[in-house]
Amino acid sequence: MTPVFFITGLQRSGTTLLSFMLSNHPAVFMDEYSLGFRIMQALNGNYRKVLPHYLDLSEKEIISRLVEHDYKGRLRQLIDLSLLKEGVSTQELINQSIQQKLKLEGRSVWGNKSPGLQHWLPQLLLLVPHTKLIHIVRDGRATAASMHKRARKNLEWSAQRWVDGNLTALHHQFILGEDKMLVLRYEDLLSEPESSIKRVCLFLGLEYDPVMLDLSQHQRTGGDQSYVQDKISSSKIDSYRKALTAEQMRKLERIQGPLLQKLGYSLYHDHQPGDFRPLSTGRQIFLNQWTNFKALFRRHDIRMEDWQLVEVAVPFHLRLGYFLRRLARDLL
Repeated sequence: MTPVFFITGLQRSGTTLLSFMLSNHPAVFMDEYSLGFRIMQALNGNYRKVLPHYLDLSEKEIISRLVEHDYKGRLRQLIDLSLLKEGVSTQELINQSIQQKLKLEGRSVWGNKSPGLQHWLPQLLLLVPHTKLIHIVRDGRATAASMHKRARKNLEWSAQRWVDGNLTALHHQFILGEDKMLVLRYEDLLSEPESSIKRVCLFLGLEYDPVMLDLSQHQRTGGDQSYVQDKISSSKIDSYRKALTAEQMRKLERIQGPLLQKLGYSLYHDHQPGDFRPLSTGRQIFLNQWTNFKALFRRHDIRMEDWQLVEVAVPFHLRLGYFLRRLARDLL
């Protein structure tokens, strides 16, 4: 099978940095967008939904429609429908399409960054069973602080989100095995980049190349508003401590403490075993919907476009649509 891997992790955890480093490797082609979600949603979830309504169509016709009408045509950039022939499974269609893409790019290993994909691995592995997975984890307090600042999410809600996402990843690693799924700490990637990226190369069966550490080689680093800067710096590791008050830190550690310690992070406050408790489902919904309500009246947002952080105007009809979808996701 074609060498394939996906990078997973929470947003604001270093997935983009790792993808840039791997894309510098002469054998690796990192495809754009979060194609893991597109593959899983269109060819698994959507196929299951539309099948009862199109039983008169062949599998080839259904898959062709799903690919042609996928979100912003992104899946169409990967899947070559000319390869869809009688007797070719969807797994083989994906594999052959990736092979063809690699041949076109002159590379031998295909990778994709899909933050949050750890929640959907069973569905993905039905379609790409031989893939390898790299899950990157960042200190939960730093992730929550970053989500609070950049994405304007509630701090405690972000803390619980970090716990849920990383527990899911550890659960899947336990089932799949460490030869199939690697968990990598963002802080190790910053403080010990060479040994960390060598570990990734060993996991993927790649020969280490020093150019992987030279971020200036990547065309999308170095600008004032670039999402990733052109030099690896460990200065970000503890920067969250300046952004959080002592009480905020204590609240985060009450939610995240046991998992922080499991992943090798030290706590800044002394806690009794009974201090640790997750947010209740009701509390999570309340905090998320309060953030959702405030976003309804926010005319501008900071987003990443072409790997640059830019401020964009968000028309009210779009804000209303986002509001209703988030509301339905929590309540239905």
